[in-house]
Amino acid sequence: NVWNWLILSLARLITIEGDLTADIDGKGMHVQLLYRNKGLTMPDGDPYLFADPEKRKVAKQLMVLMINTQREFGLEEGRKAVQRTYRKHYDEQDGLEDLMLRLEGHHHAITEDFYKPNWGHLQGTEAAIMLSIMERGMEDGVVVLPVHDGCLCPRKHVEKVKRYFDQEGIEAAV
Repeated sequence: NVWNWLILSLARLITIEGDLTADIDGKGMHVQLLYRNKGLTMPDGDPYLFADPEKRKVAKQLMVLMINTQREFGLEEGRKAVQRTYRKHYDEQDGLEDLMLRLEGHHHAITEDFYKPNWGHLQGTEAAIMLSIMERGMEDGVVVLPVHDGCLCPRKHVEKVKRYFDQEGIEAAV
C-alpha cells in the first residue's frame, strides 16, 4: 500500500551522525519468542510465507490474532473467534479457516500457545530484548534506534547489530 511504501522510502533517508541507516527486523518476533519459550528454534524462513505468497499478509494478520486473543480458547472456539475478529478489522476473506489450519500445521510445535492472551508477555519480552540490543550498542558506541520489533542503525554497523540480535537468540533480517 502507498503508506507503507512512503514510510519505508522515508526511513531509508534517515541518517545517524551523517550515515544512512538500515532497518534490521526481528523476523516474526512473537512467533520466534513462542518457540524460544519452549527451547526450540523457529523453522527456517519467513514464518508466514510457507504457503501462497499472495496470502502472506493475511497469514501474518491471522497469526498475530491467533497468538494474541483476549482470553484463552480451545482450538475450534479460538479459530471462530479469530475469524470473527479478522473480519471485523480487515477485509472479508475466503479460506481463513484453511489458512489457520495451515499455520497450525506449520507451527505445530507451538500450537498449544495459540488462542491465548500472550500479548502482554510477548511485548514485555520484546521490549527487554530491544533494550538489551540498545545497551549493547551503547557499550560499542553504536546508535541503535528501536522501532517495534526491529531497529534502525548506521549501515556501517549492520553486521554488528545483527550479532546483537543473534546474541539474544533472535533471527533478524535487513
